[in-house]
Amino acid sequence: MGRRSGMLVVMVGMLGLLAACGGGGGGGGSTSAATDGGSTGGGGTVVTPTPVPTVAAGWWTGSTDDHRTLTGLVFSDGSFSILYSAQDAPDSVAGLVQGTGAGVDGAFSSSATIDTIDFSLADGTVTATQLSATVVAAQRFDGTLSADAPAFSMTYNPAYERTASLDDVAGSYDAQAARPADSLSVALTIDAQGVLSGSGTGCRVAGTLTPRSDANAFDIVLALSGDDCASNGSAFGGIAFFDADARRLSVMAPNTARTDALVVRAARTD
Repeated sequence: MGRRSGMLVVMVGMLGLLAACGGGGGGGGSTSAATDGGSTGGGGTVVTPTPVPTVAAGWWTGSTDDHRTLTGLVFSDGSFSILYSAQDAPDSVAGLVQGTGAGVDGAFSSSATIDTIDFSLADGTVTATQLSATVVAAQRFDGTLSADAPAFSMTYNPAYERTASLDDVAGSYDAQAARPADSLSVALTIDAQGVLSGSGTGCRVAGTLTPRSDANAFDIVLALSGDDCASNGSAFGGIAFFDADARRLSVMAPNTARTDALVVRAARTD
């Protein structure tokens, strides 16, 4: 009775201790549960996911619901320039929307209406607007160019990732150049150093292209002059890109005050 009763006392004591601790596996009856707003830490604090900056950079092409063709460039700093055509006239250029945007988690929009400008070549107006879009990086760019504009949808062109080279653009071009207040036809030449020159419709055109390091595009400055040139004394700076498949150079260049812009569509002739 002595040793056996002693062992029973020890076992009963251990069972009592386990019962006091909640059965040795239930943790005092506490439960772990997911929270709708995010995962929880040990103290029950909701962990909010960190917003991911939207990557909108790319060369984008597509159209609007009212049958306007769009071609645009967005750079890694959020600056964008988008050409749009007239309705049902895909080879025309009716205007330029230019500004800067940003966003997170796939959303992308201009920061304020005063930052984004619609330079309409069709009706000669320059007005503030606001781009709003959703982006799937290097795939899709969908949205509107203003609050009351038809929706657009664009897809990514991987040519954006090529290295910009002056060898690609050096040559001769027949070009149509337009501002909201003027238009002209010019013959242009770009040499191996990126120097642009040309003339037409009473105007001389001079400028310089510089390859960008972040995209298949060029920074460009342009000036128009001539006693019989309606745009005499006008100067512009912006971007240019060359579509190697279409052998076409496009220029989107506002003036410093962003009260005017020059758009050039030039077809390679050599």
